[in-house]
Amino acid sequence: VPNTDNTYAGWYTCLVTVSTVGSSESTRYTLTPTVATPTITASGSATRYEIAGTTVTLTCTSLSDSGGSRGTYEWKKDTTTVTGQNSSTYAVPNKDDKGAGSYTCTVTVSGVSSSDSEEFILKVTPDKESCSLASYS
Repeated sequence: VPNTDNTYAGWYTCLVTVSTVGSSESTRYTLTPTVATPTITASGSATRYEIAGTTVTLTCTSLSDSGGSRGTYEWKKDTTTVTGQNSSTYAVPNKDDKGAGSYTCTVTVSGVSSSDSEEFILKVTPDKESCSLASYS
């Protein structure tokens, strides 16, 4: 029975019948499909601290959706859903410090949703070239 397909949710029993003895039914077993809690990783050499102007690609991975092709994804930044981002990867626009924040993702496979991933906190530092010193006399 697939563990991520909601159509199999419910309770199950096993009935064993032996012609010379009779039959016996097992106790009930309840099947509740689940989706593994996802994790978030950043692309390439990206860290949780990025320079403004760079793009950071986050990837949401769940064991229940290996390859990222069966599920749908929901990305959140600071607990607000990121509109239009429903794939396993999210290229965070990082033009300035607006890309900074706390990111989570949720995976839904066959109608069953995971819990939120752990937070991926992205901090953005200013581009060195955009900083200048003023001299005072």
